[in-house]
Amino acid sequence: MKDPRFKVVKGGPIDLYEDMLRDDPADRALYAPHVPKQDPQPGDKFAATTPKARYGEWRTRQMSDHAPLWIEIESDFADGFLRDIAEGNGRPWQPSILIDPAMSGFAM
Repeated sequence: MKDPRFKVVKGGPIDLYEDMLRDDPADRALYAPHVPKQDPQPGDKFAATTPKARYGEWRTRQMSDHAPLWIEIESDFADGFLRDIAEGNGRPWQPSILIDPAMSGFAM
């Protein structure tokens, strides 16, 4: 159900390699103790033989290749809410989803 009070501003996939496990000298040095000294598949004709290549092989297996998504939502609808109260049209706030206190683990 779409709530008209919420507006999607922007969003998209996160490039994890932009902020961590970067392919630059500083990150290669930082993660070097964790990178195998030899390619785990040495018989492979595409085996990584250089430290940079082994780092590249290693980093591809450190995180899922399913890029996480982010979304920015404009959700400030307090002005209308407060205006309704000031004009006498408001009612006490009630959650849109009722939670059974026995199921939530919290006393209400």
